Amino acid sequence: MKRTKNIETFRDTEAIVEKNNDELTGLEKVQVRYGARNAFNQPISPDEAEHGTWLALHEGDYYHVFYWKRAPYEGGEVEIDDRDDFTSSVKTKQKLIQEAKDYSITEEWGKGVNGFKELMAKWKEVKYWHLAIEDEFWKAFQEAQATFFERLRAHHDDNKKIKSALIQKAEEVSSSDDFSQATAQLNALLEEWKQAGSAGNELDNKLWKEFRKYFDIFYKRKEEHWNALQPAIEEAKRKKEELIALAQEKKDSTEWKQTGNFYYDLMEQWKQAGYAGKDNDDLWARFNDARQTFYKNRQTYFDQLDAKHKQNASEKKKLIDEAKRLAHGLDYSREVTQRMRDLQSEWKKIGSCGREKENALWKEFREQMDFYFDHLREFSSYEG
Repeated sequence: MKRTKNIETFRDTEAIVEKNNDELTGLEKVQVRYGARNAFNQPISPDEAEHGTWLALHEGDYYHVFYWKRAPYEGGEVEIDDRDDFTSSVKTKQKLIQEAKDYSITEEWGKGVNGFKELMAKWKEVKYWHLAIEDEFWKAFQEAQATFFERLRAHHDDNKKIKSALIQKAEEVSSSDDFSQATAQLNALLEEWKQAGSAGNELDNKLWKEFRKYFDIFYKRKEEHWNALQPAIEEAKRKKEELIALAQEKKDSTEWKQTGNFYYDLMEQWKQAGYAGKDNDDLWARFNDARQTFYKNRQTYFDQLDAKHKQNASEKKKLIDEAKRLAHGLDYSREVTQRMRDLQSEWKKIGSCGREKENALWKEFREQMDFYFDHLREFSSYEG
């Protein structure tokens, strides 16, 4: 693209100069049509014959010529034709600027960093035409890039604060003597660390080493603690194995009260036996299985007994109802008297319905019997 300070009319008095706005760049576009000749080789209007064409973009003090085709009398050669190349350059840069703006607001940080590297490489491949508007393009591109990296730095700063706080928490937990709870807390901190974003590659490595240091401190203390506890753990395991054996011996016992007390005592001993390490849950499952076998059997027995008591109570209530009806029927015949005695025999055959219920029902039944036989004696004395 050639640069000149003046509009070139080629000293043609018939040349036509046209100016309009270039849609692509927004600059003033100047077109000069010149060099038209008649049959006598005299200058005429370009509208009347073939002519030469000169195109330039006006920017500042200069005209940037991007197309020049000589007039036929000059030979008609195309001296300059940068139309396609220039258009392609401008459109490419505008496209790269839009992509840069898109990247400037992304929160996919890795994608954004790589994206700007690729955009910059593409930008460098685009031809530079020495126009001020291209500097504006470059400024727009750089502003988008700066926006992204400012946001990235802020993001890194936020993540640095998050990770620094996690490091402080890890330091506090690393000195805990509650090893089970502390292990869970460190695992939770590790999950938070994984969710935290990057603080920058170099700083990430430094922060990770600091964070990991407190894990190493804690797990070393935990290992030393368990090694020191090992004799006690082995003793607890041995004791619990003995208690399991005792529990299994009695699991099928039907001596409900005595065996219930036995299991209560075993449970107290189990609590005193201490922690048995990694086998603790398995030992408890075996011990508790024996206990639950006994308790389920006992519950089944008493459920059945309760059902039997309810059935006996129902049958005895029927006898009470019949006794009450006969006692107040004023019929003291031998048949009724015999039926009252039969009711007593049936009562004895039914069986218990539980101490408390039994006493209450018996009292009610006995009242009806006494009522009847007292009145029977009184009736008999009248007859005598």
